[in-house]
Amino acid sequence: SEQVQDIVGAMFSSNTETGITGTYQDSDGTIDLVSSGEVTLTGSETLTNKTLTSPVINTGISGSAILDEDNMASNSATKLSTQQSIKAYVDAEGAKEAYEAALVALESQSQANTYAQERFDVGLTNAFDFSQSKIRLQNAEIEAKRTKYDYIFKLKVLELYFGVPASELKF
Repeated sequence: SEQVQDIVGAMFSSNTETGITGTYQDSDGTIDLVSSGEVTLTGSETLTNKTLTSPVINTGISGSAILDEDNMASNSATKLSTQQSIKAYVDAEGAKEAYEAALVALESQSQANTYAQERFDVGLTNAFDFSQSKIRLQNAEIEAKRTKYDYIFKLKVLELYFGVPASELKF
């Protein structure tokens, strides 16, 4: 009622709180509260249709206001990427580096095996040492193939996060 609004409005108009300004709008019966400093809440409050400027979040983010951004192709300014999509990107980058390192190791083992073959052919090394060189080369070849397919797999997972349908993934 108008009488209650006038009483409440008078209480807010004569506000004596430090750092908080209260204004009663008689035309629509609303109260506007403005803080000039930090506001601390103890307990739980529900805010509806409010904008937080520079909030500090001490725990996880949840709720329907947080939209999952697993499709990294959209470059959205209003959605967050999930841990899974970020992990897929980091995993793909790590797999690429492992594959590149395996290729360098394979080249080194190939060259070492060539030198071992030359030493064996002229009698400077025995058959056991030469066979060990061949085994190291085979292991390097296996590791290069393993890291290659691990990299391809992780790229395909990342493509799914970029929105490429599974039916269109090319291997």
